[in-house]
Amino acid sequence: MVEKLPLSELLSTAFMVQQSGKPIKASNLFRKMLKIDPQNVDALHGLGLCYAQRQQYDKAIKWIRKAIKIAPNVAGFHNNLGNAYKKIGQIDLALQHYREALRLKTPYPDAHNNLGALLFKMGKIKEATQELERAVQSDPEKINAHYNLASCYAKQDRFQDALTHYLIVLKKRSDHLGALHNAGILLTELKRYDEAKGFLSQAISRDPDNIDLLFHLAIIHSAEADYYNAKILYERILELNPNHAFAFHNLATVLLHLNQRALALDYFKKAYHLQPENLTAKHMIDAISENPEAKQSPPAFIQALFDQYAYNYNDHVKTQLKYQVPSLIREALTPFISQETLPEKTLDLGCGTGLMAPFLLDISLRLIGVDISENMTEVAKRLGAYYKLYHDDIMHFLPKHPNEYDLIVAADVFCYFGELKEVFRYCHQSLTDNNLMVFTVEYLSNPAKKNQPYRLQTSGRFAHSQLYIEKELNEAGFKLEVSKQVIIRYQEDIPVEGLLYIVRKGLI
Repeated sequence: MVEKLPLSELLSTAFMVQQSGKPIKASNLFRKMLKIDPQNVDALHGLGLCYAQRQQYDKAIKWIRKAIKIAPNVAGFHNNLGNAYKKIGQIDLALQHYREALRLKTPYPDAHNNLGALLFKMGKIKEATQELERAVQSDPEKINAHYNLASCYAKQDRFQDALTHYLIVLKKRSDHLGALHNAGILLTELKRYDEAKGFLSQAISRDPDNIDLLFHLAIIHSAEADYYNAKILYERILELNPNHAFAFHNLATVLLHLNQRALALDYFKKAYHLQPENLTAKHMIDAISENPEAKQSPPAFIQALFDQYAYNYNDHVKTQLKYQVPSLIREALTPFISQETLPEKTLDLGCGTGLMAPFLLDISLRLIGVDISENMTEVAKRLGAYYKLYHDDIMHFLPKHPNEYDLIVAADVFCYFGELKEVFRYCHQSLTDNNLMVFTVEYLSNPAKKNQPYRLQTSGRFAHSQLYIEKELNEAGFKLEVSKQVIIRYQEDIPVEGLLYIVRKGLI
């Protein structure tokens, strides 16, 4: 009979019962002890833990405080009192007792972890990180501390560090849903799509209606040009949340790839209705509707388009679009370049993934690239072909580099502008005297009305009339060297007509 056990054994039994998930039975044992010894601090503390286990935190605080009054220097009492105060939202008191626990005992992995988790919740990320690093250093087996530390790193965009600790959690507990979820999302952010799919799929199998998981898996399918499965996932998200603006927007983009333009237009309109600040959706509404008032693609549209497109861009344009521009530009430039006239600095404007680079390296002493898409420049960097690469909007970049470049190459860049006056002026300023710019545009061969300068097409790109381009080049101070019609690519096996120009900087 437990009543006849010595106090030490009764205490041990009571804690075993409490830890086995039977707080009411354990409470009875602690009370029996307190009838025998009302000042027994372990029994007072244990009774407080039982009430905390039953989520009766006010009573938990009462009994743990009684224990602390008798024995104020026991770190564990302060740590558990901090936990109870945190549960009822008494944050200042929780912080006070966690810090007292650490004053009395350090290192103390539980208190470091609890204090770190609370600081994280308060938005004090750097302080939280320090406490959680101490927790895992003093107890590398502490799963919760690794998980909380990973969350701190992720909040600071230290994705690789965060991933390291989520993977430690999964090594110790392969079924940890939070770690599966977050590791999958981090791997998506890191563009490690094959690994990400494994974690996301495991998490979705256990949490099939989690919109965050479904959304990131859909992003991966889109990035890999698996538009059918991306469509299924975005449609599922909209079943779960009919007002998910990003799902409407991304599904509309997928539908464009699947040539379902009418439905894509409808979904872009829904996305724009839910997010009136979404200029990309507005641009695509204008494009699909062929709005004659549109003058330029918003930078956010260009960046989002190519960030998503970057990792299958080269294969897509070479095999499906039969992209011709790099070779056409090189062929057109050849008569103008000799060993004596090699450009000192060549600017690959809107360089993308670097498709132009192999055609420019042997005629450029230093090749510089700039692109608005960070993912595109990341892919371009792998070539090792560029002297410098910049992630920037070209309209922001060009004015900062006056009279710097001896050759500017803009392969299919100006199709994202309707009005060309300002970009031509900036290019003229960036060129050194008497040197060349070469570029391509899509050709507006069938204007809707006489002298129409440009038109936004359903692709989201602009086509320009020859008359308009040559007028703006002349006003910007360029002298025409070459102008010819070319086929720049094939869209659904239909040739896309373009114009290729070589122009020379003159004096205005």
